[in-house]
Amino acid sequence: MPILYVAISKTKQEWGGDVGLGKNLFKVGIADGQTADEAVAGAGGQDDWKVLKTADVDFGEDDALAR
Repeated sequence: MPILYVAISKTKQEWGGDVGLGKNLFKVGIADGQTADEAVAGAGGQDDWKVLKTADVDFGEDDALAR
């Protein structure tokens, strides 16, 4: 079953603040066949991602983007 997750990276937030995007940057995604921790490992060139919340869902990435 796919997992919807929200993760945060302190390094990515500091970068966002430095370049004018703001520091409220999160990674939201759907992991199918892997854990949320595996899905965010190394995302965006950062290795300090922390998964904040997960939820089992009954839809895939295409359906999530459509919503």
